[in-house]
Amino acid sequence: MKDRIELETTYPHSPDLVWHALTDPEALGKWLMPCDLEPLIGFRFRFQRPDGSSIKGQVTDVELSRLLAY
Repeated sequence: MKDRIELETTYPHSPDLVWHALTDPEALGKWLMPCDLEPLIGFRFRFQRPDGSSIKGQVTDVELSRLLAY
């Protein structure tokens, strides 16, 4: 992997609520950028920037309500 950003943090919310905010395309679109992300290993997705360009990614690891790597 050429580029890597790792973030580990604790939120004062339930794991299920945080998981929803990180993996639900509608929720992500409200606080980050519109996207078509699905939390499935190997899934290729795009975040849509406000200028119309996109950021492409691929899910590399998932542990339900615990870990999302892409």
